[in-house]
Amino acid sequence: MRMASGESGWERSGITRGRSTWRIPTDTSSVRHRPREHIHQGPGIGPLASTSRLKVIVRLAMGTGFLSDVVVSETRFRIQFNRRTPDLRFAYHGLVNGLTDALIELGRTVRDQVRSGFARGPDRMSLPVGQGVSDLQYALDSLGEAGLIEEVERRFDGLPLRLLSEGLSAGGEVISEGTNRQLLVIDPVDGTRGLMHDKRSAFFLAGLAPDGGTPRLRDLTHACLVEIPCTRSDLSDVLAFGEGDGLVGWTENLRTGDRLALDPRPSGADGLEHGFGTLSRFFGGAGGAMGEFQDRFLERLLPGAPDDWMSIFEDQHICNGGQMHALATGRDRFVADLRPLFTRPDGGRLLCAHPYDVLAWPIAEAAGVVLTNPDGTPLDAPLDLETDVAWVGYASEGLRQKVEPALLGALRDVGLLS
Repeated sequence: MRMASGESGWERSGITRGRSTWRIPTDTSSVRHRPREHIHQGPGIGPLASTSRLKVIVRLAMGTGFLSDVVVSETRFRIQFNRRTPDLRFAYHGLVNGLTDALIELGRTVRDQVRSGFARGPDRMSLPVGQGVSDLQYALDSLGEAGLIEEVERRFDGLPLRLLSEGLSAGGEVISEGTNRQLLVIDPVDGTRGLMHDKRSAFFLAGLAPDGGTPRLRDLTHACLVEIPCTRSDLSDVLAFGEGDGLVGWTENLRTGDRLALDPRPSGADGLEHGFGTLSRFFGGAGGAMGEFQDRFLERLLPGAPDDWMSIFEDQHICNGGQMHALATGRDRFVADLRPLFTRPDGGRLLCAHPYDVLAWPIAEAAGVVLTNPDGTPLDAPLDLETDVAWVGYASEGLRQKVEPALLGALRDVGLLS
Protein backbone atom coordinates (compact mmCIF):
# COMPACT_ATOMS: atom_id res chain seq x y z
CA MET A 1 0.00 0.00 0.00
CA ARG A 2 1.72 3.25 -1.15
CA MET A 3 0.46 6.66 -0.10
CA ALA A 4 2.25 9.86 -1.03
CA SER A 5 1.91 13.38 0.34
CA GLY A 6 -0.44 15.43 -1.77
CA GLU A 7 -2.12 12.37 -3.28
CA SER A 8 -5.82 12.98 -3.92
CA GLY A 9 -7.85 12.17 -0.83
CA TRP A 10 -4.82 11.77 1.46
CA GLU A 11 -2.78 14.36 3.30
CA ARG A 12 0.27 13.33 5.29
CA SER A 13 0.51 15.52 8.39
CA GLY A 14 3.63 14.25 10.15
CA ILE A 15 5.39 11.45 11.98
CA THR A 16 5.45 11.17 15.76
CA ARG A 17 7.36 8.52 17.74
CA GLY A 18 7.57 6.17 14.75
CA ARG A 19 3.92 6.50 13.80
CA SER A 20 2.50 8.03 10.63
CA THR A 21 -0.54 10.30 10.82
CA TRP A 22 -2.89 10.56 7.83
CA ARG A 23 -6.01 12.62 7.23
CA ILE A 24 -8.77 10.87 5.31
CA PRO A 25 -12.05 12.43 4.09
CA THR A 26 -15.23 10.53 4.79
CA ASP A 27 -15.79 10.21 1.03
CA THR A 28 -14.24 6.76 0.58
CA SER A 29 -14.17 7.10 -3.20
CA SER A 30 -10.74 8.70 -2.80
CA VAL A 31 -9.23 5.69 -1.08
CA ARG A 32 -6.78 4.72 -3.80
CA HIS A 33 -5.38 1.40 -2.55
CA ARG A 34 -8.63 -0.53 -2.60
CA PRO A 35 -11.40 -0.92 -5.24
CA ARG A 36 -14.54 0.92 -4.25
CA GLU A 37 -16.73 -2.10 -4.97
CA HIS A 38 -14.90 -4.04 -2.26
CA ILE A 39 -15.69 -1.34 0.24
CA HIS A 40 -19.39 -1.73 -0.51
CA GLN A 41 -19.56 -5.53 -0.29
CA GLY A 42 -22.22 -6.94 2.01
CA PRO A 43 -25.79 -6.47 0.75
CA GLY A 44 -28.16 -5.08 3.31
CA ILE A 45 -25.41 -3.93 5.69
CA GLY A 46 -25.56 -0.36 4.42
CA PRO A 47 -23.07 2.01 2.75
CA LEU A 48 -19.73 2.39 4.46
CA ALA A 49 -19.14 5.99 3.43
CA SER A 50 -21.22 7.42 6.28
CA THR A 51 -19.40 8.85 9.29
CA SER A 52 -21.13 6.45 11.69
CA ARG A 53 -20.18 3.41 9.63
CA LEU A 54 -16.59 4.55 9.25
CA LYS A 55 -16.41 4.98 13.00
CA VAL A 56 -17.21 1.26 13.34
CA ILE A 57 -14.57 0.32 10.75
CA VAL A 58 -11.89 2.44 12.36
CA ARG A 59 -12.77 1.25 15.86
CA LEU A 60 -12.31 -2.35 14.70
CA ALA A 61 -8.99 -1.48 13.05
CA MET A 62 -7.74 0.34 16.17
CA GLY A 63 -8.69 -2.70 18.20
CA THR A 64 -6.35 -4.90 16.17
CA GLY A 65 -3.33 -2.77 17.02
CA PHE A 66 -2.94 -1.56 13.42
CA LEU A 67 -4.09 1.98 14.23
CA SER A 68 -3.01 3.94 17.27
CA ASP A 69 -5.22 7.03 17.07
CA VAL A 70 -8.23 8.38 15.24
CA VAL A 71 -10.09 11.69 15.37
CA VAL A 72 -13.50 11.91 13.70
CA SER A 73 -15.27 15.06 12.60
CA GLU A 74 -18.17 15.72 10.26
CA THR A 75 -15.89 16.06 7.25
CA ARG A 76 -12.71 14.13 7.87
CA PHE A 77 -10.81 11.51 9.82
CA ARG A 78 -7.34 11.62 11.26
CA ILE A 79 -6.02 8.05 11.35
CA GLN A 80 -2.67 7.16 12.87
CA PHE A 81 -1.10 3.91 11.73
CA ASN A 82 1.21 1.94 13.98
CA ARG A 83 4.59 1.68 12.29
CA ARG A 84 5.21 -1.67 14.01
CA THR A 85 2.43 -3.27 11.96
CA PRO A 86 4.22 -5.92 9.81
CA ASP A 87 1.95 -5.51 6.79
CA LEU A 88 -0.53 -2.65 6.52
CA ARG A 89 -2.30 -4.36 3.64
CA PHE A 90 -2.96 -7.31 5.94
CA ALA A 91 -4.05 -4.87 8.64
CA TYR A 92 -6.64 -3.11 6.51
CA HIS A 93 -7.69 -6.13 4.46
CA GLY A 94 -11.03 -7.58 5.52
CA LEU A 95 -11.95 -4.88 8.02
CA VAL A 96 -14.09 -2.92 5.60
CA ASN A 97 -16.35 -5.79 4.58
CA GLY A 98 -19.67 -5.37 6.35
CA LEU A 99 -20.40 -9.10 6.44
CA THR A 100 -17.00 -9.89 7.97
CA ASP A 101 -17.50 -7.16 10.56
CA ALA A 102 -20.93 -8.52 11.46
CA LEU A 103 -19.55 -12.05 11.97
CA ILE A 104 -16.73 -10.74 14.17
CA GLU A 105 -19.02 -8.67 16.35
CA LEU A 106 -21.51 -11.52 16.65
CA GLY A 107 -18.72 -13.83 17.78
CA ARG A 108 -17.39 -11.34 20.32
CA THR A 109 -20.89 -10.87 21.73
CA VAL A 110 -21.39 -14.64 22.15
CA ARG A 111 -17.93 -15.00 23.70
CA ASP A 112 -18.56 -12.29 26.29
CA GLN A 113 -22.01 -13.69 27.04
CA VAL A 114 -20.63 -17.19 27.64
CA ARG A 115 -17.79 -15.94 29.85
CA SER A 116 -20.12 -13.81 31.92
CA GLY A 117 -22.59 -16.64 32.47
CA PHE A 118 -19.83 -19.14 33.21
CA ALA A 119 -18.42 -16.89 35.93
CA ARG A 120 -21.81 -16.73 37.66
CA GLY A 121 -22.42 -20.47 37.75
CA PRO A 122 -19.46 -22.67 36.76
CA ASP A 123 -20.73 -25.75 38.63
CA ARG A 124 -23.86 -25.93 36.47
CA MET A 125 -22.16 -25.69 33.09
CA SER A 126 -21.66 -29.46 32.63
CA LEU A 127 -25.33 -30.36 33.18
CA PRO A 128 -27.01 -31.93 30.11
CA VAL A 129 -30.04 -29.89 29.10
CA GLY A 130 -31.30 -31.71 25.99
CA GLN A 131 -30.52 -33.42 22.71
CA GLY A 132 -29.83 -31.25 19.69
CA VAL A 133 -30.17 -32.35 16.06
CA SER A 134 -26.86 -34.24 16.20
CA ASP A 135 -25.20 -33.68 19.59
CA LEU A 136 -25.99 -33.51 23.28
CA GLN A 137 -26.57 -29.99 24.56
CA TYR A 138 -25.09 -28.83 27.87
CA ALA A 139 -25.89 -25.84 30.05
CA LEU A 140 -22.84 -24.07 28.64
CA ASP A 141 -24.27 -24.40 25.12
CA SER A 142 -27.42 -22.68 26.30
CA LEU A 143 -25.37 -19.62 27.26
CA GLY A 144 -24.06 -19.32 23.71
CA GLU A 145 -27.47 -19.83 22.13
CA ALA A 146 -29.42 -17.44 24.37
CA GLY A 147 -30.75 -14.55 22.28
CA LEU A 148 -28.85 -15.77 19.21
CA ILE A 149 -31.69 -15.17 16.73
CA GLU A 150 -32.26 -11.63 17.99
CA GLU A 151 -28.55 -10.85 17.84
CA VAL A 152 -28.31 -12.18 14.29
CA GLU A 153 -31.31 -10.05 13.29
CA ARG A 154 -29.59 -6.99 14.73
CA ARG A 155 -26.18 -7.64 13.18
CA PHE A 156 -27.50 -8.60 9.73
CA ASP A 157 -30.43 -6.21 9.57
CA GLY A 158 -32.08 -6.27 6.14
CA LEU A 159 -29.98 -9.12 4.72
CA PRO A 160 -32.04 -12.05 3.32
CA LEU A 161 -30.81 -14.78 5.63
CA ARG A 162 -31.38 -18.30 6.92
CA LEU A 163 -29.75 -19.27 10.20
CA LEU A 164 -28.53 -22.82 10.85
CA SER A 165 -27.33 -23.74 14.35
CA GLU A 166 -27.34 -26.86 16.54
CA GLY A 167 -29.92 -25.40 18.94
CA LEU A 168 -32.46 -24.91 16.13
CA SER A 169 -34.44 -27.35 13.98
CA ALA A 170 -32.69 -29.28 11.21
CA GLY A 171 -33.86 -26.76 8.60
CA GLY A 172 -32.82 -23.74 10.62
CA GLU A 173 -34.63 -20.42 10.98
CA VAL A 174 -35.39 -17.99 8.16
CA ILE A 175 -34.43 -14.58 9.53
CA SER A 176 -35.38 -12.54 6.47
CA GLU A 177 -36.75 -13.49 3.05
CA GLY A 178 -35.53 -11.99 -0.18
CA THR A 179 -33.48 -12.59 -3.32
CA ASN A 180 -29.88 -13.74 -3.04
CA ARG A 181 -30.55 -15.15 0.41
CA GLN A 182 -27.49 -16.11 2.46
CA LEU A 183 -27.04 -19.11 4.75
CA LEU A 184 -25.44 -18.31 8.11
CA VAL A 185 -24.17 -21.41 9.92
CA ILE A 186 -23.09 -20.98 13.54
CA ASP A 187 -21.57 -23.15 16.22
CA PRO A 188 -21.80 -20.79 19.21
CA VAL A 189 -19.54 -22.95 21.42
CA ASP A 190 -17.28 -25.45 19.66
CA GLY A 191 -15.37 -27.29 22.36
CA THR A 192 -18.09 -27.28 25.01
CA ARG A 193 -16.74 -30.24 26.97
CA GLY A 194 -13.32 -28.74 27.60
CA LEU A 195 -14.61 -25.29 28.49
CA MET A 196 -17.48 -26.44 30.71
CA HIS A 197 -14.90 -28.06 33.03
CA ASP A 198 -12.67 -24.97 32.75
CA LYS A 199 -9.86 -27.01 31.17
CA ARG A 200 -9.20 -25.12 27.93
CA SER A 201 -10.62 -22.73 25.35
CA ALA A 202 -13.68 -23.27 23.22
CA PHE A 203 -14.38 -21.34 19.99
CA PHE A 204 -17.27 -19.48 18.38
CA LEU A 205 -17.45 -20.54 14.72
CA ALA A 206 -19.55 -19.04 11.93
CA GLY A 207 -19.67 -19.17 8.15
CA LEU A 208 -21.70 -17.55 5.35
CA ALA A 209 -22.62 -19.10 1.99
CA PRO A 210 -25.18 -18.39 -0.73
CA ASP A 211 -28.40 -20.22 0.22
CA GLY A 212 -29.21 -21.71 -3.15
CA GLY A 213 -29.54 -25.35 -4.16
CA THR A 214 -27.76 -27.54 -1.62
CA PRO A 215 -25.04 -25.42 0.01
CA ARG A 216 -21.74 -27.11 0.83
CA LEU A 217 -18.70 -26.30 2.92
CA ARG A 218 -16.79 -25.21 -0.20
CA ASP A 219 -19.49 -22.59 -0.87
CA LEU A 220 -18.51 -20.57 2.22
CA THR A 221 -17.52 -17.01 1.32
CA HIS A 222 -16.93 -15.73 4.86
CA ALA A 223 -15.86 -17.40 8.10
CA CYS A 224 -15.11 -16.30 11.63
CA LEU A 225 -13.42 -17.91 14.64
CA VAL A 226 -13.44 -16.28 18.08
CA GLU A 227 -11.69 -17.92 21.02
CA ILE A 228 -13.66 -18.32 24.27
CA PRO A 229 -10.92 -18.79 26.88
CA CYS A 230 -11.33 -20.53 30.21
CA THR A 231 -11.26 -18.52 33.43
CA ARG A 232 -7.47 -18.80 33.80
CA SER A 233 -6.85 -16.77 30.65
CA ASP A 234 -7.85 -13.34 29.43
CA LEU A 235 -6.51 -13.77 25.88
CA SER A 236 -8.84 -14.39 22.95
CA ASP A 237 -7.75 -14.91 19.35
CA VAL A 238 -10.06 -13.53 16.66
CA LEU A 239 -9.64 -14.69 13.05
CA ALA A 240 -11.91 -13.94 10.11
CA PHE A 241 -11.90 -14.57 6.36
CA GLY A 242 -13.86 -12.77 3.66
CA GLU A 243 -13.86 -13.75 0.00
CA GLY A 244 -12.01 -11.05 -1.86
CA ASP A 245 -10.68 -9.60 1.40
CA GLY A 246 -8.48 -12.38 2.73
CA LEU A 247 -7.59 -13.08 6.34
CA VAL A 248 -7.58 -10.72 9.31
CA GLY A 249 -6.78 -11.51 12.93
CA TRP A 250 -5.81 -10.22 16.33
CA THR A 251 -5.36 -11.37 19.93
CA GLU A 252 -7.60 -9.51 22.35
CA ASN A 253 -6.85 -9.04 26.05
CA LEU A 254 -10.28 -9.29 27.67
CA ARG A 255 -9.08 -7.70 30.90
CA THR A 256 -7.37 -4.60 29.50
CA GLY A 257 -9.06 -4.33 26.11
CA ASP A 258 -5.69 -4.25 24.32
CA ARG A 259 -5.32 -6.04 21.01
CA LEU A 260 -2.25 -7.21 19.13
CA ALA A 261 -2.15 -8.07 15.44
CA LEU A 262 -2.21 -11.81 14.78
CA ASP A 263 -0.72 -13.06 11.51
CA PRO A 264 -1.25 -16.85 11.68
CA ARG A 265 1.62 -19.01 10.42
CA PRO A 266 1.44 -22.81 10.27
CA SER A 267 4.45 -24.89 11.25
CA GLY A 268 7.26 -25.08 8.72
CA ALA A 269 8.53 -28.42 10.03
CA ASP A 270 9.16 -31.14 7.44
CA GLY A 271 8.16 -34.02 9.72
CA LEU A 272 6.01 -34.91 12.72
CA GLU A 273 8.86 -35.87 15.06
CA HIS A 274 8.94 -33.78 18.26
CA GLY A 275 5.73 -32.06 17.33
CA PHE A 276 1.99 -32.62 17.65
CA GLY A 277 0.32 -34.98 15.19
CA THR A 278 -3.05 -36.25 16.40
CA LEU A 279 -5.43 -39.00 15.37
CA SER A 280 -8.67 -37.87 17.02
CA ARG A 281 -10.40 -40.41 19.28
CA PHE A 282 -12.24 -38.22 21.74
CA PHE A 283 -14.80 -40.73 22.99
CA GLY A 284 -14.94 -44.42 23.78
CA GLY A 285 -16.45 -47.01 21.46
CA ALA A 286 -13.82 -48.03 18.91
CA GLY A 287 -10.58 -47.91 20.85
CA GLY A 288 -9.28 -51.26 19.60
CA ALA A 289 -9.83 -50.51 15.91
CA MET A 290 -8.46 -46.98 16.22
CA GLY A 291 -5.39 -48.26 18.06
CA GLU A 292 -4.70 -50.84 15.37
CA PHE A 293 -5.03 -48.17 12.69
CA GLN A 294 -2.68 -45.83 14.55
CA ASP A 295 0.01 -48.51 14.83
CA ARG A 296 -0.27 -49.28 11.10
CA PHE A 297 0.00 -45.56 10.33
CA LEU A 298 3.10 -45.06 12.49
CA GLU A 299 4.77 -48.17 11.06
CA ARG A 300 4.30 -46.82 7.56
CA LEU A 301 5.38 -43.31 8.54
CA LEU A 302 8.49 -44.40 10.51
CA PRO A 303 9.12 -47.99 9.39
CA GLY A 304 11.20 -50.17 11.67
CA ALA A 305 11.62 -47.42 14.28
CA PRO A 306 8.98 -47.94 17.00
CA ASP A 307 11.07 -45.97 19.51
CA ASP A 308 10.64 -42.93 17.25
CA TRP A 309 6.87 -43.26 17.39
CA MET A 310 6.99 -41.75 20.85
CA SER A 311 8.47 -38.55 19.43
CA ILE A 312 5.07 -37.71 17.90
CA PHE A 313 2.75 -36.16 20.46
CA GLU A 314 -1.05 -36.28 20.64
CA ASP A 315 -3.46 -33.61 21.80
CA GLN A 316 -7.02 -34.90 22.13
CA HIS A 317 -8.62 -31.44 22.06
CA ILE A 318 -12.35 -32.10 21.75
CA CYS A 319 -12.80 -29.12 19.44
CA ASN A 320 -12.38 -29.18 15.67
CA GLY A 321 -12.28 -25.39 15.54
CA GLY A 322 -9.51 -25.46 18.13
CA GLN A 323 -7.62 -28.06 16.10
CA MET A 324 -7.82 -25.92 12.95
CA HIS A 325 -6.74 -22.90 15.00
CA ALA A 326 -3.74 -24.89 16.29
CA LEU A 327 -2.80 -25.91 12.73
CA ALA A 328 -3.11 -22.33 11.47
CA THR A 329 -1.02 -20.86 14.32
CA GLY A 330 1.78 -23.42 14.22
CA ARG A 331 0.94 -25.37 17.35
CA ASP A 332 -0.12 -28.59 15.56
CA ARG A 333 1.42 -30.12 12.45
CA PHE A 334 -1.11 -32.81 11.60
CA VAL A 335 -4.66 -33.72 12.63
CA ALA A 336 -6.81 -36.58 11.33
CA ASP A 337 -10.36 -36.84 12.62
CA LEU A 338 -11.54 -40.08 11.01
CA ARG A 339 -14.29 -41.07 13.45
CA PRO A 340 -17.00 -41.51 10.77
CA LEU A 341 -14.95 -44.35 9.25
CA PHE A 342 -15.10 -46.42 12.44
CA THR A 343 -17.98 -48.16 14.25
CA ARG A 344 -18.44 -49.38 17.79
CA PRO A 345 -18.04 -53.12 18.53
CA ASP A 346 -21.85 -53.36 18.63
CA GLY A 347 -22.06 -51.82 15.16
CA GLY A 348 -23.32 -48.45 16.39
CA ARG A 349 -22.14 -45.06 15.19
CA LEU A 350 -19.56 -42.98 17.00
CA LEU A 351 -20.19 -39.38 18.01
CA CYS A 352 -18.59 -37.51 15.10
CA ALA A 353 -17.86 -34.03 13.82
CA HIS A 354 -20.45 -32.23 11.71
CA PRO A 355 -20.22 -29.43 9.14
CA TYR A 356 -20.68 -26.70 11.75
CA ASP A 357 -17.62 -28.04 13.61
CA VAL A 358 -15.33 -27.35 10.61
CA LEU A 359 -16.56 -23.88 9.64
CA ALA A 360 -13.05 -22.53 10.23
CA TRP A 361 -11.68 -24.29 7.15
CA PRO A 362 -11.48 -21.08 5.01
CA ILE A 363 -9.46 -19.43 7.78
CA ALA A 364 -7.08 -22.37 8.11
CA GLU A 365 -6.59 -22.67 4.34
CA ALA A 366 -6.03 -18.92 3.97
CA ALA A 367 -3.27 -19.26 6.58
CA GLY A 368 -1.62 -22.04 4.55
CA VAL A 369 -3.05 -25.22 6.08
CA VAL A 370 -3.98 -28.08 3.71
CA LEU A 371 -7.35 -29.70 4.49
CA THR A 372 -8.66 -32.87 2.87
CA ASN A 373 -11.20 -35.61 3.07
CA PRO A 374 -9.78 -38.98 4.20
CA ASP A 375 -9.16 -40.00 0.56
CA GLY A 376 -7.04 -36.91 -0.13
CA THR A 377 -9.64 -34.86 -2.03
CA PRO A 378 -10.32 -31.30 -0.79
CA LEU A 379 -12.40 -31.16 2.40
CA ASP A 380 -16.09 -30.78 1.58
CA ALA A 381 -19.52 -31.80 2.90
CA PRO A 382 -23.13 -30.58 2.80
CA LEU A 383 -23.79 -27.53 4.97
CA ASP A 384 -26.29 -29.16 7.32
CA LEU A 385 -26.54 -30.19 10.96
CA GLU A 386 -26.50 -33.96 10.49
CA THR A 387 -23.74 -35.12 8.12
CA ASP A 388 -20.82 -36.87 9.82
CA VAL A 389 -17.56 -35.24 8.71
CA ALA A 390 -14.12 -36.85 8.59
CA TRP A 391 -11.20 -34.56 7.80
CA VAL A 392 -7.42 -34.39 7.70
CA GLY A 393 -5.26 -31.30 8.21
CA TYR A 394 -1.60 -30.77 7.34
CA ALA A 395 0.44 -27.71 8.30
CA SER A 396 1.87 -27.49 4.77
CA GLU A 397 1.79 -29.12 1.37
CA GLY A 398 5.30 -30.44 2.00
CA LEU A 399 4.18 -32.15 5.19
CA ARG A 400 1.18 -33.56 3.37
CA GLN A 401 3.43 -35.13 0.73
CA LYS A 402 5.38 -36.86 3.49
CA VAL A 403 2.50 -37.97 5.75
CA GLU A 404 -0.44 -38.64 3.43
CA PRO A 405 0.97 -41.80 1.77
CA ALA A 406 1.35 -43.40 5.21
CA LEU A 407 -2.19 -42.36 6.17
CA LEU A 408 -3.78 -43.69 2.97
CA GLY A 409 -1.77 -46.90 3.19
CA ALA A 410 -2.85 -47.49 6.79
CA LEU A 411 -6.49 -46.90 5.86
CA ARG A 412 -6.18 -49.56 3.16
CA ASP A 413 -4.42 -51.92 5.59
CA VAL A 414 -7.43 -51.91 7.93
CA GLY A 415 -10.02 -52.00 5.15
CA LEU A 416 -11.27 -48.42 5.50
CA LEU A 417 -10.20 -47.28 2.03
CA SER A 418 -10.41 -49.25 -1.21
